[in-house]
Amino acid sequence: MASGPAGAETRQRLLRTVKKEVKQIMEEAVTRKFVHEDSSHIISFCAAVEACVLHGLRRRAAGFLRSNKIAALFMKVGKSFPPADELSRKVQDLEQLIENARNQIQGLQENVRKLPKLPNLSPLAIKHLWIRTALFEKVLDKIVHYLVENSSKYYEKEALLMDPVDGPILASLLVGPCALEYTKMKTADHFWTDPSADELVQRHRIHSSHLRQDSPTKRPALCIQKRLSSGSMDDRPSLSARDYVESLHQNSRATLLYGKNNVLVQKFMGSILETLRRGKEGRMVDDDPSLSPRTGLAYCRHLSTVRTHLSALVNHMIVSPDLPCDAGHGLTAGIWEQYLQDSTSYEEQELLRLIYYGGIQPEIRKAVWPFLLGHYQFGMTEAERKEVDEQIHACYAQTMSEWLGCEAIVRQRERESHAAALAKCSSGASLDGPLHRMMHRDSTISNESSQSCSSGHQNIRLQSDSSSSTQVTFPSEGNLSEEPEMESLFPALASLAVSTAANNEASPVSSSGVTYSPELLDLYTVNLHRIEKDVQRCDRNYWYFTPANLEKLRNIMCSYIWQHIEIGYVQGMCDLLAPLLVILDDEALTFSCFTELMKRMNQNFPHGGAMDTHFANMRSLIQILDSELFELMHQNGDYTHFYFCYRWFLLDFKRELVYDDVFSVWETIWAAKHVSSTHYVLFIALALVEVYRDIILENNMDFTDIIKFFNEMAERHNTKQILKLARDLVYKVQTLIENK
Repeated sequence: MASGPAGAETRQRLLRTVKKEVKQIMEEAVTRKFVHEDSSHIISFCAAVEACVLHGLRRRAAGFLRSNKIAALFMKVGKSFPPADELSRKVQDLEQLIENARNQIQGLQENVRKLPKLPNLSPLAIKHLWIRTALFEKVLDKIVHYLVENSSKYYEKEALLMDPVDGPILASLLVGPCALEYTKMKTADHFWTDPSADELVQRHRIHSSHLRQDSPTKRPALCIQKRLSSGSMDDRPSLSARDYVESLHQNSRATLLYGKNNVLVQKFMGSILETLRRGKEGRMVDDDPSLSPRTGLAYCRHLSTVRTHLSALVNHMIVSPDLPCDAGHGLTAGIWEQYLQDSTSYEEQELLRLIYYGGIQPEIRKAVWPFLLGHYQFGMTEAERKEVDEQIHACYAQTMSEWLGCEAIVRQRERESHAAALAKCSSGASLDGPLHRMMHRDSTISNESSQSCSSGHQNIRLQSDSSSSTQVTFPSEGNLSEEPEMESLFPALASLAVSTAANNEASPVSSSGVTYSPELLDLYTVNLHRIEKDVQRCDRNYWYFTPANLEKLRNIMCSYIWQHIEIGYVQGMCDLLAPLLVILDDEALTFSCFTELMKRMNQNFPHGGAMDTHFANMRSLIQILDSELFELMHQNGDYTHFYFCYRWFLLDFKRELVYDDVFSVWETIWAAKHVSSTHYVLFIALALVEVYRDIILENNMDFTDIIKFFNEMAERHNTKQILKLARDLVYKVQTLIENK
């Protein structure tokens, strides 16, 4: 038996383990209103208590020949303590049942009639059967309390239960779990044993209630303390500089992200940051001759490489939230009215700074958003804005007339196909060849994937001239799209051109004599069906989307797709359009703003290449700013590909937040482009992960866990906290690059 400091440390370690397991059980009881007998926390708790009870147990008390020391101890205690005696009889009956089941003896049926039904116990539950049964019978705390009071009869001098402080503490810790109710009932989540996201958040709040309440917003710090570091804080000179560098190198076991030769952290003195700021010749200020200049130079080069890599993610100029005035209140109606009356009263950059740090007052969003999205330019007069609106309305009306004419033909073809099908069913005759081929073609096209129909080798643009006629033009070969080529379903796209060929069809509702090629009709039919399907299910529970407003949504989306038929409709575009329509509530204005928004967002869809760039940048940011979380992601199945962020980037977090929060996040993203970062979505995503980093780490989440967690947390996030943390993260990266 260890004595002195070593023995005390062992006792404290055992006691800490019990405290942890008690906390887990009590949290489960609070969050789920019950504790299931098969919970993994029960097994862990029993193992921890058993280790404490057996610590320092005398050989005589444990029985010389008994393999189960807990059984021997409880039976010996039962001779003088009735609750322990009653427990011993119950457990012995259970053990007899288990033994009979194993041996399959002939008298099993008779025993079953006399004794309780054989429980379905796991091997671990059987291993800790005595402690487990004492817990469920609510006598475990009483037995341990008796052992503490009579510890001299059963334990050595250095035993935990002999300690005048630790022994009573252990007995007191067991009172709570013994007061709980345990159940075998199969609940709704019986077959899904992982706790819900709500339960995980509640557990974390209980666990961290004694900590600082603002701790999530403080992360991730650039000076991350290493889990394997040793020594007191006062023993390490130049701590901030050393921790700063260590955080960029993850930990002493990991390879460098941008360095080489696996340079490890050595004794570090002086300030590397000061050296880099002065821009010296690369030699550190070193007062200790034992420090290798080569090691310090490697760190200098490493930091320089990190700064170079991150420099593209943020604007280099740091914009203060306090200068020239506090931007916390955002862009108010008074400031905006003053700007409209006199555009020289506020500079564009100042308005964007107010929006970035404080958002936009809801009453003026309809007026401000067109400026943020590029429909208007800051500084335009009222007459200039009116001229832009007139042009947009004329363009929108022309586009509407073009696709409505095409839609009329599509509807007519569908009615003819439907009538022919009915005629076939009633007469039993076969369809004629051409009609059958047309129906087969429509059916085949309508079932193709979005990628196949939204691709092409050339850009097609429908343009309107002054005579209201429609023509299809193609760019020259030198202006071909740089998007990845994908196989097209359709013939050469030149065949989509509107001409006077005999096989073209004229719209029954068009007065201009416009005709449409069969290929163009087929292509539009595919997109029309997809749009209608998505519009009908777009945010049906939100108050704004009445049938009339859903029709507006459909009109705008059809107009946009008509002008971008070479891309086509992809699921998710309605999600991006819907918030714009809610705020602007004007078809032509929303159409123009959506077109501007899609200039950036289009690249996130499968036909673009921005998504892989987002994933790569997320990987770099977390690897540099939060090495501990990155290490967990790498170890648990390596989900550092960050595919769980796909929906976030695709829709600018639209499905993760309620509508009011979507408005705040979107306008901050648009303003951030000019204030802090054109990649601000990365920092919102990083903030979303960092807010829950402790929960992710505590529960050792893998890819499936984190997908499930964020799906369940959708529309329940604290958006103000996330935006503040995102701004803090941008500032941290800016100061890292500037080396301040």
